[in-house]
Amino acid sequence: MKKVIFIGSVSYSGSTLLDMMLANDPHGFSCGEVQALFQPWRPHHLQPSCGCGDSTCTLWQNVRRAGKHRLYHTLFSHFPEVNFIVDSSKNSTWIHEQTVRLQHQNMDVQHVLIWKTPLDSAASFQKRNRLALWEKHWINYHRSYFTSIDHWISISYRELIHDSTRFAQLCHQLDIPYFEGKHRYWEKTHHTLFGNTSAKIHLYAPQTATYETAKVELTQHTHPAQMAHQQIYYPDIHDRALVEFVRRAQNRNPRFSDIIRVLQHPQPVPLSHLAPLRFSRGEMVARQVKQALFRTLFRLRHPLS
Repeated sequence: MKKVIFIGSVSYSGSTLLDMMLANDPHGFSCGEVQALFQPWRPHHLQPSCGCGDSTCTLWQNVRRAGKHRLYHTLFSHFPEVNFIVDSSKNSTWIHEQTVRLQHQNMDVQHVLIWKTPLDSAASFQKRNRLALWEKHWINYHRSYFTSIDHWISISYRELIHDSTRFAQLCHQLDIPYFEGKHRYWEKTHHTLFGNTSAKIHLYAPQTATYETAKVELTQHTHPAQMAHQQIYYPDIHDRALVEFVRRAQNRNPRFSDIIRVLQHPQPVPLSHLAPLRFSRGEMVARQVKQALFRTLFRLRHPLS
């Protein structure tokens, strides 16, 4: 049976990396943040650049013409050798809607939630000068995910990087092949759409135009020592001020510990853990309306060609 694996995560938590690691298989396909192809909210979403690095690749233009309701079927038809697709769009509403549609079509669907600790997440936001948004984003994303998705496999970014047996276990849980060296996703040509540049830069050979463009983007918020090509790293955090900032936030807001308890709990998570964290129906509708309005305003300013 064909399978679609959806990856959820707070921004900058490793979803693009995990997407390509899982799809590093002759029968796997990484489609990245494909939601933005159909629901754009940034200018670069309008002219998608394929992760394969070939400027003449028209895959995603063809997929967009086929429509979002046929998205995964179009990809399976285009790549008949593919048995599973990985979608790291992250948006919980998108994941829920696509899950319901695929289940009605008798397709296998699986969910993975990759997460960073509050401190590691805050450091990622700080690197991009977005620290002011971190606390609300970290808490509200997880609450939205817990509200929208019933069953998932949780993996921390730290586990993914430091514990190779955990990645092998994840592949086993998803019933997809694992092999030694599967984490070296850059050994395969991916068509990954959008996603984190710090993960995608490893797909490109140094000195190529695509690599140099990605490098320029990364040097705006990444220290050169952390840009070793085709190596996966997990930098330690030595910023005492940031550590204290996050500690105060966690002491002030008990939802941090409640969410961590859920993330670390084996599935199925007890309803007693989830219920206090889930948004009400009204809150979820309000969030969805706000997102839809934001995208509509963007489309009015930037109509698709």
